[in-house]
Amino acid sequence: MLPPVTPLKKPDHHGGLLALSVMVTMIVVLWTSHSKRPGPTVERPKPQASVAMTAEHPSLQPIEPKTSVELVVVGERELSHKLVATGPVSYDETRTSRVTAPVAGWLHPTTHGRTVRAGETVGVLYSLEVYAATCNLIARVRDFRSQAALDEERLRLYRWGMRREMVAAIEQTQQPQASLPLISRVSGTVVAEKKLATPFVERGDDILTVSDPGSAWLYVDVPADDAALARVGMTGQVKIEGIAHPVIAPIAFVSRRETDGNRTIRFDLHTAKLRLPPTVQGKVELLLGNTRGPAIAETAIVRDGERAFVYIAGTTLMEPREVTLGPSRDGWYLVTRGLAVGDTIVVDAKHLAQRR
Repeated sequence: MLPPVTPLKKPDHHGGLLALSVMVTMIVVLWTSHSKRPGPTVERPKPQASVAMTAEHPSLQPIEPKTSVELVVVGERELSHKLVATGPVSYDETRTSRVTAPVAGWLHPTTHGRTVRAGETVGVLYSLEVYAATCNLIARVRDFRSQAALDEERLRLYRWGMRREMVAAIEQTQQPQASLPLISRVSGTVVAEKKLATPFVERGDDILTVSDPGSAWLYVDVPADDAALARVGMTGQVKIEGIAHPVIAPIAFVSRRETDGNRTIRFDLHTAKLRLPPTVQGKVELLLGNTRGPAIAETAIVRDGERAFVYIAGTTLMEPREVTLGPSRDGWYLVTRGLAVGDTIVVDAKHLAQRR
């Protein structure tokens, strides 16, 4: 007989769960105790205290009323806003052409002061580069292989300013040449000529300037507030160095771009009597319009650096008050801020001003 079979015991799942619970509990205890340990102290940046923006106080002291002090009530006046500015005068660029040497060579220019027409020859340049280029052109014609190669030699001479009929004559006669005409692109007068120590010039040298001597531009930089009042067509009186009588010139352009608080205005000068040397200065005076407002005399203003003050008459003291000055004329200033019509101020405050 076989021995009786002992049945296998069922696995005890409760013991495994108990061990797992104990292990998780120990991990939680260890992690909690570690997180409570004091770590290294890290200094966090502290917010800075706000800086108090203190207003600038005038360096003028109040003064006590005196019987000798003359007071006046601020009234209203109408003053013309005049613009005065100085800038360079140059020839009208739309009527000006600068003749430049396209190659190096020996120059035979025209005379200064000569009147020329657009397309007219104003000088002749003799160059070895031109001679070599015309020899290459003749070689392309004699040994013709492609139209592109021939046109390349032609275009080189065209870019230098050689006329088409001259290029055609060189191809027909098979005779190279070294002369290159210098042509004016505009009609006018030769107003400037390069002073040469020798007849030889380099490639890119400006040789002549042809322009209309009776047409010029005046560029002035003015405050943006004044430029906002200027309109195209307004006329100003321009005094130019070397010219006895002022010239009346209209505004032709007002720039929209503002640079360092200024905008550019261009005046066009057109007069038959105008004959300008290069790089001269012009001073323009332009009436931008009339403005009404509180007005005070120059004697009532006390200057403190770039700031302006007046003394306001009070019951016990005469207090300094800062004002913003506007247009001025004949010793009077309009006040755009700080005063109102009816305020009482000291007439002659310059001698009474007491500084800290």
